[in-house]
Amino acid sequence: MPNNSRREVNLLAIDSETWEYRPGLMAPPTVCVSYAGSDGRQGIVVGQDIPAFLDQAFDEVLADPVNNYIGGAYVAYDMACFMANYPELTKKIFAVYSARGVYCTNVNEKLLDIAEGTLGLQAYNLAAFAKKYLRLELDKTTWRTGYMLLDGVPLSQWPQGAIDYAVLDAVAARGVIFAQWRRAQEMSYALPDAPEQAAADFALRLASNWGVRTNEARVREIDARTTLRMDELKIELGRAGLYK
Repeated sequence: MPNNSRREVNLLAIDSETWEYRPGLMAPPTVCVSYAGSDGRQGIVVGQDIPAFLDQAFDEVLADPVNNYIGGAYVAYDMACFMANYPELTKKIFAVYSARGVYCTNVNEKLLDIAEGTLGLQAYNLAAFAKKYLRLELDKTTWRTGYMLLDGVPLSQWPQGAIDYAVLDAVAARGVIFAQWRRAQEMSYALPDAPEQAAADFALRLASNWGVRTNEARVREIDARTTLRMDELKIELGRAGLYK
């Protein structure tokens, strides 16, 4: 947790809306990025404006990592999608993690629950955190999986509901992170390695993101053949007294 007071900390919360992820596409195309900053600014960027916006946000953190931070709800997912869709940002993404400049609501909450011995007794998602800390009910039904329909559509033509949904996620994430920092202070627990744990969470996301594409029929064939051979070897090993 930053040593600065809330007034001094510049936390830019970001959230992305993407195509639906699925096996083989765990870092899908990014449709929009919403944001909420310490200076009261909030909004949404789409299309070709996204990489320039992110580039500037990362530069602000790297220019003053003591006072500037980026945060989000399960932000590892967003960052992985940014890497996949805007590979020119890869070095800066790793740099902001290395500078201890990223906070994640999910990671923070798990660390706090571990400190209190309550890990696993609640859901770890933004909707649950917003209700717990902000008494805010987030609508996770209307637009959650519909943003692919808006990919390539000018923001001026977006339904207001789609804009509000995305922006509220960023606003809620920012409010939750500050609430988690306050909870940590009340516990006399400074979340000392939260940025490192967020970086580890990102590394694990990358490790699971890109698997090997396979042919299902061939995999099933190999599995059946291997299982049959293992059964044969068990019999042979049993006859030799090496397997019961």
